[in-house]
Parts: sequence; C-alpha cells; structure tokens
Amino acid sequence: MLKTSLFLRELNSIMSSACAFYQHRTLLLNADYKPLGFPLETLNAEDTIRGMFLERLTVVTESDVYAHSPSCQMRLPSVVALKEYVNPVGLYGVPSCNLHNLFVRERGLCAYSLRELKLKSDSADAAATIDHVISRAEQGEHRWDNVVLASWSINNKKGAKRPEQAGLTLQMKPWVPTGADLLYLWLTEDRLATLPVAWREHLQLVPTTRLQRVLAAVPPSTKAA
Repeated sequence: MLKTSLFLRELNSIMSSACAFYQHRTLLLNADYKPLGFPLETLNAEDTIRGMFLERLTVVTESDVYAHSPSCQMRLPSVVALKEYVNPVGLYGVPSCNLHNLFVRERGLCAYSLRELKLKSDSADAAATIDHVISRAEQGEHRWDNVVLASWSINNKKGAKRPEQAGLTLQMKPWVPTGADLLYLWLTEDRLATLPVAWREHLQLVPTTRLQRVLAAVPPSTKAA
C-alpha cells in the first residue's frame, strides 16, 4: 500500500503534462474475461495502477502507454480482469429505462415510422423522444414494456391517446432488455471500429435467443431524408 501511494504521489507531480496518461482508459472485465455490463466498465490510469498494486486485477493485454515517475515506470494495460468473480448484475440484470438506453434498444428507430432518429436534433421528425404506449394520463407506467422510441412529431401527434386512437401502428413492440442485450445492440460494426483493437476480441458477443427473435421481427428501417 505504501508503494502504491508513493508511486501515485510521484505520478501526480508530473501528470499535468501527460495527456496520454489522463486520456488512457482500460477495459475492465470480470474474472471470466467477459464484460461486466452495459455501458462498458472502464478504469482511468490511476485506478488501473491502484488496482494492479493492490493485486485485484489481472493484466490481460498491455497498451503502448507508459506511466513514468521519478523512481520507476510501468506499461499501462489496455485490458484487465478482476481476480475475483463478481455477480454481473449489469450484464444480466435489467438496465435503467432512460432515453439513451431506449435509443440503443430500438437501434435509433422510431417504433411507429421506423425512420432513423437522433438523440439531438432540431428537426421534429428526427428528434428522439420517449413515448409511453399507455400514457401517464391513463396511469401508464414508465417501464420497459410500456415505452418505445418515437420522433417528437409523432409523439406530439399521439399525445395522451393510445396508438390506435391516434391512427398509429406500432412497428416494434416494447420489450424488457438485459444489459447484455443492450451491449450487443450498442456494439455495431462502426462502433467496434472506434474502440482499441485489444478490446475487440473480448467484445465478440452472441445475441440471446430472445434477442434474435426480436431482431427478426423488426421490418426494414426507412432512412430519414
């Protein structure tokens, strides 16, 4: 512990100009080398070093970034795993029902028009919002099996009505995802390409049988103009 504190104090004295140190992120895996949940668990450089000195982490893959202090230097890992297995609630439990996670579940598509939406947009037809299938006015609850992604314009048209009352048809029915489901949906080919190469081999996920059925039931999307 004393060695850890000394090394970190020395690092703190020189880190102000070490941009690579500050920007470095290490992927944290469970003891079985699987992700801990969604979103991905990562550590900054200081927490990574502390975990290594305390012998709580196993280095899986090293990076090209070094941490230097006046007395020593060490190569920072790109991927580490916990030495002791923890219950991966974030992977197999039900994640928070919020706009970002809903956007991932629906793959950015409006559940009514199947048009591609954006989390931030000035266009009413492209701005993503949370729609309660059974509205709050009708005592509808804010939970995964009662919410879908909808454009602002469609959500405004629907108001407190049920879809059929507003002349709308749900193209994607709401369902309750796990963290593993959202992680699989979030890890598109384009996003994987932006992650460190060392991370990718640990993120080759297989969709659950239920998720496969959900994806098979979704009609082709309509590209936004």
